[in-house]
This record gives sequence, C-alpha cells and structure tokens, in this order.
Amino acid sequence: MNYTSPSKYILLMTEREMNEAGANIFGCNLKEAYEHL
Repeated sequence: MNYTSPSKYILLMTEREMNEAGANIFGCNLKEAYEHL
C-alpha cells in the first residue's frame, strides 16, 4: 500500500470534503489492509 497517496489527495480537499470523504478513503484503505494481513 502507498500511504503517501491518500494524504496528497486530502491536502487538496477542503475541510468539509475531508470530513465527508476522509472516512471513506481511509475506511477503504483499512479494509484492504485487513484483507491482505
């Protein structure tokens, strides 16, 4: 997994967009991480 990629997108987001989409972005990444454990 590339951990730098999500943070780049978050830096381009507004605070509101981060609140709405951040959980989905990191939620998907966490799901992928658990699947590959």
